[in-house]
Amino acid sequence: MNQNKAVSIASRSLASVLLLLALLKLPYGYYTLLRLAVCVVAAYHCVLSYKLNRGVLTVLFGFVAILFNPIIPILLERDTWQIIDVVVSLLFLLSLFLVRSKAEA
Repeated sequence: MNQNKAVSIASRSLASVLLLLALLKLPYGYYTLLRLAVCVVAAYHCVLSYKLNRGVLTVLFGFVAILFNPIIPILLERDTWQIIDVVVSLLFLLSLFLVRSKAEA
């Protein structure tokens, strides 16, 4: 397994776990860190998906990056964010099976 693939898998797995941890009642700083981490991981995988010609995943990761961006935060109620966190966590986990290099496909 090359280093880029390992980083890709680890980043999506970590982001998924962080999103599920957000379901707990944690200090506000955690959610700020979560926004930054998820935004960076989603933006990276948006570019990766684009390079692999995975149109739907490119759009989904781009949307997630915008939704979780820490610079201009989108303010939603806690219940809404909990649903979003679960859905995005599932997206990251499912993408582990959908985003593969052209050599693997």
